Amino acid sequence: MLTVALIASVESLLSAVSVDRMHTGPRTNFDREMIGQGAANIASGAIGGLPVTGVIVRSSTNVAAGARTRAAAILHGVWILIFAVPFAGLAQMIPTAALAGLLIVIGCQLVKRAHIETAKRTGDLAVYAVTVLGVVFLNLLEGVLIGLALAIALTVWRVVRTNIVSEPTGENTWRVAIEGSCTFLSLPTLTSALARVPSGASVTVELSVDFIDHAAHETIEEWQRQHVATGGTVDIHDLGVVEMSSAVAGPPMRGFTPFDKRSGVVPWSSWQGEESASVLHGLAAYHRRTAPVLRPHMQELAHAQRPETLFLTCADSRVVPNVITSSGPGDLFTVRNVGNMVPAGQADASIEAAIAFAVDKLNVSSIVVCGHSSCGAMTAMLGKTDAGDKHLESWLAHGNPSLAAFDNGRHPVAQSAAEAGFGMVDQLSMVNIAVQVQTLQAHPLARRVNVIGLFYDIASAGVLRVTPTHVETLADAA
Repeated sequence: MLTVALIASVESLLSAVSVDRMHTGPRTNFDREMIGQGAANIASGAIGGLPVTGVIVRSSTNVAAGARTRAAAILHGVWILIFAVPFAGLAQMIPTAALAGLLIVIGCQLVKRAHIETAKRTGDLAVYAVTVLGVVFLNLLEGVLIGLALAIALTVWRVVRTNIVSEPTGENTWRVAIEGSCTFLSLPTLTSALARVPSGASVTVELSVDFIDHAAHETIEEWQRQHVATGGTVDIHDLGVVEMSSAVAGPPMRGFTPFDKRSGVVPWSSWQGEESASVLHGLAAYHRRTAPVLRPHMQELAHAQRPETLFLTCADSRVVPNVITSSGPGDLFTVRNVGNMVPAGQADASIEAAIAFAVDKLNVSSIVVCGHSSCGAMTAMLGKTDAGDKHLESWLAHGNPSLAAFDNGRHPVAQSAAEAGFGMVDQLSMVNIAVQVQTLQAHPLARRVNVIGLFYDIASAGVLRVTPTHVETLADAA
């Protein structure tokens, strides 16, 4: 009785899923389907009838014949009843082999080549084949359960599989990289990789995992203790979203993050630690993780660049053009200087060369001038800090037109910025952007392209549009 209930439920649910994929109408309410089937089977059994279940062959034939609503399924039962009562004897004369052949033909039509190719491409061909063979040679319930068990096993294997590599990086220096989900299932591979590290070596362990359990933590910690005791050193870098110490802080939890800590979106100190933050550490992580992903795209750009925009911005380290614009290699031709200035009268050869190359040779379609909040150049121009260097003072003199236009906050852009709650330094920064935009719009070469002014507010990580007359949000600008 329980077996019949399970088989009927599984068959009905599979039929409903398959039928839903064959049409674009309302989707099946599976809870309602099960409640209805259970009530029908109780009623049928109470009066001596047979179990009721949805069947994919009849259902798919119904849909193929043009059925659109649930009424078609009800009418299907009505027609069977109408024909079965007066013509039961006639139906018995139909050879069982003929009916079986009809079922086989329609059933084979449900196995489509496109589904097999998709299963092969996604690595699920074994599950597909085992399920089909189980249903054909055993029965529906056993075939589905075997396929389900295999699918769960494959999923577990894929999820817990950890990529562990130990390799020498120099004279008496080694690197151990651990990526993925580090669990007790990874212990044989982990132990083997750690055992390859010679005694006395300086080892860097890069732990880039989204899950680590106590068994893996204990293995790494014990190996670290023994390796240090034999004269070696071990430096563990938590590069992933889950740190090694989390394994003993509580029940293991899988970690998720919207950003890759090694992608350049967040500072080194957030994933290396203040003491180890450096260009060399960042380069090492780039070569191991980012470069392989980036390489196919860079191969397309190996012989020529095709940037869309000349991006002129400040040299400030907090301004990252590609992050702000959600762009990548080859999109921006970037020029940086202190205060994002375009000296009037073509007074700076470096800026002029960049504009000429970007417009004449690279055919950029736009030029962006991007300033930012808390700009040191603007602070010095307002006399709030001392430039302290003759070269810097000479360069900041190119900002005198912006300072004159600012006119102690009376410029329209400054007033617009003040209304938005920005202080004097940021107001001057926005006026400076507006002045540079006007300078470029009057430039003989830049006249051909669209010139855009942007202001990056560091505290909010927001970007505003700056025109020669006012400040607006990008939503307003759009």
